[in-house]
Amino acid sequence: MRIVMLCDLYDDSQLYRENLLAKYYSKHGHQVTVVASTFTSVLDYVADRYNKSGPGRKYNDGQVKVIKLPYSLNLMNKLRKFDGVRIGEILNEEEPGVIYLHDIHLNIREAVNYIKKNPQTRIIMGYHADYSNSARNWISLNILHKLIRKSILQKGIRYIQKIYPITPASIVFLRDVYGVPLSKIELLPLGSDTDTAKKVIQAKEGLLIRKTISIPEDHIVIFTGGKLMPVKKTHILINAFNTISNPNLHLMIVGDTDKKDNNYKSQLLNLCNENERIHFVGWVEGKEIYKYMNACDLAVFPSSQSVLWQQAISMGLPLIVGQTGVQDPSYLNLHGNIIILEEKNVKADVIAKRICELAETPDLLNSLRNAALETSDELLNYDKIISKTLEIASTQDSAIENS
Repeated sequence: MRIVMLCDLYDDSQLYRENLLAKYYSKHGHQVTVVASTFTSVLDYVADRYNKSGPGRKYNDGQVKVIKLPYSLNLMNKLRKFDGVRIGEILNEEEPGVIYLHDIHLNIREAVNYIKKNPQTRIIMGYHADYSNSARNWISLNILHKLIRKSILQKGIRYIQKIYPITPASIVFLRDVYGVPLSKIELLPLGSDTDTAKKVIQAKEGLLIRKTISIPEDHIVIFTGGKLMPVKKTHILINAFNTISNPNLHLMIVGDTDKKDNNYKSQLLNLCNENERIHFVGWVEGKEIYKYMNACDLAVFPSSQSVLWQQAISMGLPLIVGQTGVQDPSYLNLHGNIIILEEKNVKADVIAKRICELAETPDLLNSLRNAALETSDELLNYDKIISKTLEIASTQDSAIENS
């Protein structure tokens, strides 16, 4: 099958949903074309550092065809779209059986125009927004979402076969803000590159990481990291770790801040206070993150969900996570592999106590490892995720629903 994906970011060095969907579609013999913006770095994308003079280009990322296009509209880094004529040309050239929209893409009009002429094609959409990461003020909620984006979605909703939010909170957002009927929605969590995870585990690549950082094989290592923004509350974890005197316990921080959060990075480094058992690794690219996770025994994320949670689970790491705001991680806790802290308990003393309980109870730690791997196979395996997204393509009913 031919699949065209429309998205804003496609960073070859990362393993985000866009990359992994494309990789696993290709693995199963599908021909994939990704249309994305000229952003080349996730850090630039998150910080809204768009270079409008960045050139468009075509290239192959493995078996995936990638077409990078400049935006024809980029209004306050909130409303972005590609030239409609060019998108129409690409769709006509690729002749897709499935068009995958990443979030409410402003080029939905071109996708709809295409399936009006080719009703055998299906449009599906992934969705990431919820009240924790979007609609944080009146203008955002009522103008950007309820007025502008909602009007865009309404014009195409009858042509979209299924919307796949990544968290239960996103389901609530789609229902409350956009009025999307539940019959159109199916939860499809972010997965992990389980093929890579299994290879790293089998090869025990974390041993080399430990050797490089001078961590003995029998010591226990805690993983945390990602884009180190204040909302992730990494400082609370460091404060917790600093209260633990166990010489056989280490904390590995794999990630970095953006330039605008340099003051927060300084705060974190100061909190490390020359503690030799805290290892501030910095940013690593793509698959390398799995090697660092393989060097660890558990992961702690005090706040704010990220794809690292899924990656850690796929590496067999038990999680200690904070349930903050509307982001309830229970949907990732299929086999009791996550210790969930209520928001009021995201405190240094509570986190320290939980870490010590796991570190001092090998049988419990091992049980949670096995539970994490079970959850990974059932929920986070992209072989199963892409199969779910393509079920809709095999239906015989019309792609255009009656309004």
